[in-house]
Amino acid sequence: MRKSVKSLLLLALILWCSLGYALTPLEVYTDARRAFDLGRWQESSEIFTRFMSTWPDHKLRYEALYYFSLASARTLEDRSRAYSDALVDDIASAIGTLTAELPDKDLTELQVAVKLSRDNTRPATWSEMANLTPVELKHHLAREWHPNPSHTPLETLHWEGTWKQNNKNAPPDLKASIALLKARALWQIMLSPLSMSANSEILKKWGCWPVNTCFEKEIDYGFRHGSAENRRELALLGYGYDCLRTVGFGKNSESPLRGRWYAYLVERGINLQEAWCPR
Repeated sequence: MRKSVKSLLLLALILWCSLGYALTPLEVYTDARRAFDLGRWQESSEIFTRFMSTWPDHKLRYEALYYFSLASARTLEDRSRAYSDALVDDIASAIGTLTAELPDKDLTELQVAVKLSRDNTRPATWSEMANLTPVELKHHLAREWHPNPSHTPLETLHWEGTWKQNNKNAPPDLKASIALLKARALWQIMLSPLSMSANSEILKKWGCWPVNTCFEKEIDYGFRHGSAENRRELALLGYGYDCLRTVGFGKNSESPLRGRWYAYLVERGINLQEAWCPR
C-alpha cells in the first residue's frame, strides 16, 4: 500500500513539473521568432512547424506560416542538396547490388547519373566529352549533359569530328543525335557571316565547307535515323533554313512556307505559335 502511494506521489510530481515547464503558444512562437532573427533558419523552421501543428487555429498561425516559409526558403538549397546526396547514395548502393545480382543488365545510365551528381557539374567542355564511350555518350546526349552547341560552335564541330573518328562503329541513332548537335553548331555559324568568313579555312579543313551543304547533310541524316524528339528539332532547323534561303529574313511571316519540313511539323501536331527555331 505504501509503495502504491509513493508511486502516485511520484506520478503527481512528474505531472506537476511537466505543467510547470509547459510552454504556451506565445512562448513557442517567440522562441521561433528569436531563432529567425538570429539567422538560425533550420531551428526556426522546426519550432514554427511545432507551433503550427500544435495550435493550428491560433491567431498567430499566419504570421508563423510567413516566417516559417522564409526560413524554409533560406535553407532550401542546403536541404535540396542533402536530399539529392541521399538519393544518389541510394542509387549507388543499388548499383552495387545489381552488379552482383544482375550482371547482364546495362547499368551505364545509373553510373553516369551518380558520377555527374557527385561531381556536382555537367561536362564543362567538349574535350571532356571526347573520352566517352558510345554507350556513355548516348546517355549524356539523352539527358542533355553537354555544352550548348550554339555557344561554342567551333568546339562542337571539332569534338564531333574527333569523336566520330575514334568511334567509327557508333550506331545510327547515336550518330543522328550527334548530327543534331552539329546542325545546331552549323546553324549558329550560318547566322554569323563575319565569323563564318573568318573561320573559313578551319571549316574547310574539317569538311564543313560550304557550310550550308554540310548543314543540309546533317539534318537529312539526323531526320532519317533520329528519335521523334530529334526529328522535331531538325525539322524546325530545316524549316528556318528554307525560309531564310528562299524567302529572306523576317519576310512572309503571315503565310508559312509550305514544304517538307512544314508538312512534318503540322502532321505531328506542333503548336505553331511555339515553333521556335532551336539554338
